[in-house]
Amino acid sequence: MHLTRAVLPGMVAHGRGHVVNIASATALVSNPNMSVYAASKWAVMGWSDSLRQELERSVTGVRVTTVLPYYIHTGMFDGLRSRVIPILQPEDVARRILRALKRDAVFLHMPGIVRLLPLLRGLLSTRALDFVLNRIFGVASSMDTFKGRDGAAQDLREPGGGRS
Repeated sequence: MHLTRAVLPGMVAHGRGHVVNIASATALVSNPNMSVYAASKWAVMGWSDSLRQELERSVTGVRVTTVLPYYIHTGMFDGLRSRVIPILQPEDVARRILRALKRDAVFLHMPGIVRLLPLLRGLLSTRALDFVLNRIFGVASSMDTFKGRDGAAQDLREPGGGRS
């Protein structure tokens, strides 16, 4: 946010530019053992989309894309297990972001199944959504073997813990 606020006046003055905010699929659903992380990603998504609407309403020429990826293999989530959805590779994520910018995408969901999360959240009761995500997709247990970097695992396993 601070970087965007610093460079945005120049983009607006030039009548063009593109802000890319990396949120997470966690911005669309809750995930146990990641409460602080989830809160920061929900905040990024809300701020990013509000900024997009403000810039479009003011006809600035500056675009905003919000990226909502599943786990990316960067080391941050070392030890994590994903039962159904494969962990994303950084190079593929970077290529997909560049393609999204070329087509002026508002949101980039990775993988595509992440796009279904808001629909499921709207159609299913909270307990039914918990069942689908946790029993079928294994979201609740994905962090059980988490190691992370620099002792992050302990922080994330404490109730209400996590790093943003």
